Amino acid sequence: MIRISISPHLQIRDDDSPAGEPLDVSRLVALLGHIEASGSISQSAEAVALSYRYAWGILRDAESLFGGPLIAKTRGRGSALTPLAQQLVWASKRIGARLSPTLDSLASELEIELKKLMDRTDPVARLHASHGFAVAALRDFLDEQQVRHDLKYCGSVEAVAALAEGAAISPASTCRSASSSTTWSGTSPRG
Repeated sequence: MIRISISPHLQIRDDDSPAGEPLDVSRLVALLGHIEASGSISQSAEAVALSYRYAWGILRDAESLFGGPLIAKTRGRGSALTPLAQQLVWASKRIGARLSPTLDSLASELEIELKKLMDRTDPVARLHASHGFAVAALRDFLDEQQVRHDLKYCGSVEAVAALAEGAAISPASTCRSASSSTTWSGTSPRG
C-alpha cells in the first residue's frame, strides 16, 4: 500500500545579506532538539546524520543570521539551548502541529488519487473527520485490514456536511459504491 507523508520545510533568508543563501531551519531545529535532549553537540550531529564540523557550521550560520548565540556551553554539563534556540524549537513544533492536519489531508487525497490510477476496481471508504487520536487509530486499523480509504481531515461542520451530502461515512451509517456496500457498526476498530 502506498503511503505518502508531507512535512513542512522551513528556510530563513536575510534579504540584506549579499550571499542571500537561505538557512535550512528544519535541519537546524532537528539539531537543536537533539542538543536540548542530550546536551551533546557531537551526539546530536550524529543523530541527525551530520558531521560534527557541518553541525557547527549550521550553528554559526544561524547565530550570524539571528545576531546571537543559540548554544550555551557549561563546564561539566555540556551544551544547553539559549532562549532564542528554545523559541526556534517551540516555533517549529507549533508550525508542525498547526499544519499537520492539513498536510495529512493533502497526503491522504494524493494517496487516493494515486490508488485510483493504480487500481480502479476496489471500492473506497470515504471518511471526512476532524483531527484526533481516534481518526489516526481508525486509519491504522484500515491500513492493517488493507481497506482502501479516503481520509480527509476537516472541521466538524465540514465533516457533518459531507455526511449529509452522502460523501462520507460515519459510525452506524452505510456507504455504497458501484460494486459493494460497507456498513460501519459504531464499535471501536481496536476492539
